[in-house]
Amino acid sequence: MNPLAGLIVCGVCGRKMVRRPYTNCNYPDTLMCAVTSCNNISSQLDYVEERVLQSLQQWLNNYKLTYGKQPVAASQMSIKKKALKNTQTELKALEKQRDNIYDLLEKGVYTTDVFLERSQSINDKICELQASLSKINAEIEREALTEQSQKTIIPKAEHVLSEYKKAKTAAEKNDLLKSVIEKAVYTKTVNGRWHNKPDEFELMLYPKLPTNNTNR
Repeated sequence: MNPLAGLIVCGVCGRKMVRRPYTNCNYPDTLMCAVTSCNNISSQLDYVEERVLQSLQQWLNNYKLTYGKQPVAASQMSIKKKALKNTQTELKALEKQRDNIYDLLEKGVYTTDVFLERSQSINDKICELQASLSKINAEIEREALTEQSQKTIIPKAEHVLSEYKKAKTAAEKNDLLKSVIEKAVYTKTVNGRWHNKPDEFELMLYPKLPTNNTNR
C-alpha cells in the first residue's frame, strides 16, 4: 500500500519511515517515523511521494548536463589507456633507477653530493609522473562513467519517471523507485499545520550510482 516502502529514512533517528493509514476517509495517509519518541514530524504520504519524483527529475536534469553529452569515442579511450600504460612503464623505470643509485652510493661510485643531486632529480620526475598518472586515471574513470551513464543510468531514470504515473499499484511504483533510488532522508522540524505549509520538509535523495561515484 506504500509506494515509498523501504526507501524513506528518518533524518533524526536513522530508521525507516512507515505509512500510517487512517480509517476515516477524510484524512489522507501520512508518512511517519515508527519510533514514537522520535521528534521528526510526519507529512502526508502523497506530499513526500511527489517530492521524491521532483527530486529525481531535478537530479536527472543536472546529471544529464554532466554525463549526457557526446558519447565517448573509442579512439579517445584507447589513446588514454595507452598513455596510462606508457606512464606506468616510465614510472617503474625511474623507480628502478632510484634503487640503483643507492647501490652506487654504497659501492662508492657516487659521492654523497652526486647521490643527493641524482636522487632529487629522479624523485622530482617520479612526482611528475605520479601526478600525470592520477590525472589520466581520473579521465579514464570519468569517461567510463559517462559511457555507463549514457547507456544505463540516464535511460533507467527516464524510464522510471515516464512509467511511474502509469503504474497501477503501489507495489509497481515501489519497484520502479527502488531500481534507481538507494534511499531518501526525510527531515521535518516544524509542524505545517501551524504555518499553513504542510509540504515544508527536507528530502535528501540518494540515487543508485556506481560505487566509485559520490555525486548525488
